[in-house]
Amino acid sequence: MEHEILKPFMLMIFLTMAVWSYMYVLRLTYMIKHKVPPQALATPEQKYSVLPAYINYPAYNLSNLFELPVIFYGQCLLVLILDIQSEMIMICSWLFVIFRIIHSLVHCSYNQVKHRFLAYAISSIALWMMSILLLSKIIL
Repeated sequence: MEHEILKPFMLMIFLTMAVWSYMYVLRLTYMIKHKVPPQALATPEQKYSVLPAYINYPAYNLSNLFELPVIFYGQCLLVLILDIQSEMIMICSWLFVIFRIIHSLVHCSYNQVKHRFLAYAISSIALWMMSILLLSKIIL
């Protein structure tokens, strides 16, 4: 199981890159099609008033990918640095990433809050369980 934590770690980075790419493709396509000048999006307020909500869904999701996932990245690095071997930590890390992917898919598409929240809640529980397991490995 050596360095297995790098797989969910890198998949999370790839998810962030994918959402970032989708955000710009969607936004630029809309701007070109509707002849929106770049200066019309100079501030966040302008951006949200000029672009329809569905065009901004990926931007909202990208912001989310710099919240709880930051804790995930730190925990993965601790697992690597301290050479912690734990099947349960691996399960939690995969659950976190899988449900963050689902969260992103929902958020960037039809954005049904109930579905998005369920994915968010499951991923958060997995993250906090990973935190507890990691803490127990460090202090015991």
